[in-house]
Amino acid sequence: MAFFANGLHSGAVGILKREGTLPATEIDLGPLYAAGFGIEWQGGVPLAVFGDKVVPMGHPSYALLLSLGEVFHRHGVSL
Repeated sequence: MAFFANGLHSGAVGILKREGTLPATEIDLGPLYAAGFGIEWQGGVPLAVFGDKVVPMGHPSYALLLSLGEVFHRHGVSL
C-alpha cells in the first residue's frame, strides 16, 4: 500500500513507466491487527474498530486496503 502526500501525477507516471525512486517508510501493521484492530462496514460506511472504540473512516479506499491487510495477516501472508 502506498500513500502519496504530494506529486500524485508524477508518482503515478513513475510507477507506470517503472522509472525513478520514491522515498518510503515500511510500517508493520501486524501488531495492530494482532491487538484486535479491524474494519467493519455498516450501511456502506467503513468503521475502524479497536476494542470499544469505533471511528468512521473518511476514505473508503483506505478502509478497503486496511481490510485486505487484516485478511493477509490472519492467513499469514507477508508481502
